[in-house]
Amino acid sequence: MSVNRPMGGPTIDICYSSTIPLSGVLLPTELVLKVLSELNLDTLLQCKLVSRAFYGVASDPTLCKRLHLLQRMYIRRKSNEQLFAFAARFPMLEEWDFRFHKSMDVNKDLVEGLCDILPGLKHIQIAPQLSCMSQRLYELVTFYYPNITELTIHATSTVYPSSASLSSLVSLNVMSRALPCISSPSLKRLQAGILESGAVQSLITGCPKLLDLRLHKQDLDEELLSVCLTRLQVNTVVHTRALVSCPSLRRFDAARIAEGVGSSTVTEVNTAIRDMRCDLLKQGFPQCRRLVNISDKVLRTARIPPGFRSDHLEVLLNIAELPQECFLPNLRVLEIAMPEDSTFCFRFPHLTRLTVGLFKDKRSLVKTVEGCPFLTQIRFLNKRGMPWRVGIAGSADDKWHELAQLGLRTDVEFKLG
Repeated sequence: MSVNRPMGGPTIDICYSSTIPLSGVLLPTELVLKVLSELNLDTLLQCKLVSRAFYGVASDPTLCKRLHLLQRMYIRRKSNEQLFAFAARFPMLEEWDFRFHKSMDVNKDLVEGLCDILPGLKHIQIAPQLSCMSQRLYELVTFYYPNITELTIHATSTVYPSSASLSSLVSLNVMSRALPCISSPSLKRLQAGILESGAVQSLITGCPKLLDLRLHKQDLDEELLSVCLTRLQVNTVVHTRALVSCPSLRRFDAARIAEGVGSSTVTEVNTAIRDMRCDLLKQGFPQCRRLVNISDKVLRTARIPPGFRSDHLEVLLNIAELPQECFLPNLRVLEIAMPEDSTFCFRFPHLTRLTVGLFKDKRSLVKTVEGCPFLTQIRFLNKRGMPWRVGIAGSADDKWHELAQLGLRTDVEFKLG
């Protein structure tokens, strides 16, 4: 099989068989290429050492699209000519990271030369060490690569994207503190700190295809209207009707959710549980199936309030305590992330995976296994490696030996850490 793909650089000819032997089985080359395309660069380079056949197929230029490691090794302290020679070896490259350049080396000649050699770049990352160069580099990149689909700006200074340069972008990630209200007919994913104007709806109106919006420092105090938005992240939300007009919204992240805020379509909520009301899911997000505590600074305060109930919740993660007065009939995955706190027994008819620090005593563990008929795994987080706290004296090995003698169900797996 012969592959000839010029793609903006010198002609590359790679010959290899139409099948690749693997453990006595001949696999089609197209299938092997598909598998190799999912590997990272380190693993891909190791595949070249397996055999001549694998060396040939692993050298296919279509696989060399995102070379983070090679860029980090070769870009620093290299002249433009050396960088151009490096880029010419990978004509199918789709991503270039300017964070590996020294700030003073980024100039018009460099960006223009890369455009001639790598016209197919789709994802570009910007973060010069001198923040004053951010805006200039952004202007150069968007001028020479007007059709890039993904742009990440790591600079600490504010970079102001213009609407003209966003006409083909699908994903924009801006790490700066504030972002002006932009518009783009193609943008689907946007991540930033906060909007300068605070008008989130104006941003959504200007980006009609926006699916994923993450503004981790934004306080939302207006009603949003979007038929496309599927994920929204803000700092706090106070407007009671903020989410009701987003019929496609499935995931919502907010550190604080005011009373009365809710959505009948959201299935995943990530919030700080220490401020959560017991009726948050019942009244606000009745279809929620996954609830995650996102505040891990003071985990001990992330306690589920007594009386908490949800008919649809299936996954509950990263909490400190779950009271007995909760009603969660469909819970399947539970994680109590306090490593040294003891836990009493649980009775959930559909629970399959449980993570705890350790149980209070042997009886609590036995009752949990008996009360959860579909339980398949219990993971213990405590550093001493003990399944329960009180009971027989001795080491953790003694307690695990006693556990083995209890005759519990053999389909339950016990794991540490």
